[in-house]
Amino acid sequence: MDYKLTSATNPDFYIHVVKSGEKLTIDTTLLKKAIGKTNKTIAQHETIEDLNFRLRTKEFNSKHAYIEWLSIFLVFANRVQKDFTIEDASFWMTTKAAIKTFSSEENKEKNQKLYIQKVDDFDDTFISLDVESTGLNTTKDSIIQFSAVLYRNGKQDKSFDRFVKPSNGNKISLFTTDLTGIKQEDVDNAKTFSEVWDEFISDFYNGEQLVGQNLKFDLNIIIAELEKINKKLPQIQYADTMSMVKDLYPDLGSGEYKLEKLKKRFLSKETSSLSSHNSLNDCIIAGELYLFLLEQFKKNKWN
Repeated sequence: MDYKLTSATNPDFYIHVVKSGEKLTIDTTLLKKAIGKTNKTIAQHETIEDLNFRLRTKEFNSKHAYIEWLSIFLVFANRVQKDFTIEDASFWMTTKAAIKTFSSEENKEKNQKLYIQKVDDFDDTFISLDVESTGLNTTKDSIIQFSAVLYRNGKQDKSFDRFVKPSNGNKISLFTTDLTGIKQEDVDNAKTFSEVWDEFISDFYNGEQLVGQNLKFDLNIIIAELEKINKKLPQIQYADTMSMVKDLYPDLGSGEYKLEKLKKRFLSKETSSLSSHNSLNDCIIAGELYLFLLEQFKKNKWN
């Protein structure tokens, strides 16, 4: 099986992948020349998982390796055919953070596989999701607020907002109360996470793409809560607004990628006036930010 992924704007920009049995041979020589890396690179890997592992090491922790990996993954995800044409190099960089799948069926680190999709095809029907927790340790801390807002055709349609009784007997600290406004008495008689999750899955979520700011944290703590009750996260698609902003605006200062800063920079006064660290408000802010970013991606067209 022989694949060649070629740029529509630069014929020298391509990746050559040959699959013989279970072994992959990847020749990225001309790819590297096209983006200023002149060294010849031909690598063999027994499995796609082996390649994935290598690209997670520091040696391959670069945008060039990321481009290579995304291209190869597309081939084996059956999302491209022989002689598939990509638009240009920046296509890979601007979309790598946009759409991902997340499943708890396998090891958490290994199953974050990337699904690439053109921004023109992104759905403006989605669920913006956010949780508040007793702390930042995804295995020891507990969810205390679980919120979601359904956007249909780019408009807010309905919301889901529940306080959650902390698992493992966790208590809300004064710091968390100061940050979120949530007090211990708000959650003492609240539903358990199991009850809230079942309600969300049965009455609210219907397979929509999920959206959120730094959503990986929320998903990881949700997975930890699900593991406590012997349940699993279904395979989902999600978009991380923080990663999208970093792709579009890479020169912002490190502190400028926080939701509190982004809402003031990009969103309306009405939305930016919503207080952060309330998960329902953060759902609305992240949802509006996502819609704004989609428009920016469409206008820039990978430029």
